[in-house]
Amino acid sequence: MSELNKVMSDELKLQAAIDKRLRDLVELGDQIIANLGGGIKKVDANQIRNVIAIAATAPHPAIVTSFIRYQIGRSTTAKAWKETGLGESLISAIDERVRGLAQEVAGGNDVDEIHIRMTRLLLGFMNHRYTYEKQK
Repeated sequence: MSELNKVMSDELKLQAAIDKRLRDLVELGDQIIANLGGGIKKVDANQIRNVIAIAATAPHPAIVTSFIRYQIGRSTTAKAWKETGLGESLISAIDERVRGLAQEVAGGNDVDEIHIRMTRLLLGFMNHRYTYEKQK
């Protein structure tokens, strides 16, 4: 098997393992938004999109959680991120649950790379539920 074929095969196996955890990520994203209850009114769609944009280019989940902490601390975004509990809930989910899922999937692969990929997925699913709940 050529090196390229091996890399492609390994990536397909990794993606299949991640795909098996998609339901967990969808449910986690749903749970994070559901826990906001009436606090969802304090969260603006731009705030969700901003964290998704950071995650899209971040090479490590710590960059995403650092950005969320920054949002918690800012006076202009504290209502959405701090008062609702969204920030701490999302940091906890990324650092604990998503990291745990990444470790389950990793095998011999780079856990941090899988962790950021799964974090991006979580944020996307969370945005889907946010959009739905905001329109109710």
